Amino acid sequence: MTYQFEIGQQVIWRGGWGSRAPLPATIVDRGEKNDQAVYDLDNGHWAYEHQLESMNRKIPVLLTKQQIDYIMSHAHNMELKALDANRAVSHQFYVELGQALFDAEAANKERGAA
Repeated sequence: MTYQFEIGQQVIWRGGWGSRAPLPATIVDRGEKNDQAVYDLDNGHWAYEHQLESMNRKIPVLLTKQQIDYIMSHAHNMELKALDANRAVSHQFYVELGQALFDAEAANKERGAA
């Protein structure tokens, strides 16, 4: 059996045979069911391969201008708190989040959306 994911890998899992909202999970074991690759997850569930996506894969999301502004404002506040608390990793996360949202907003403007 060929497996797309490794034990210990973080993935995005969609319950309900792939129909539910995406949630993060870690693969704890893998096997086979109905001649298909299946994975046991750290959240107590198991999943077929088609229900999982790599954490490294970008998931397209459409946001309104108001949502982007709110998230950017919150991310900036959290960035400043992390900087004040000397938490470099957290600070960098919020800097990158703000940049990603800025880029998304610019892309929306180019497409005439938002």
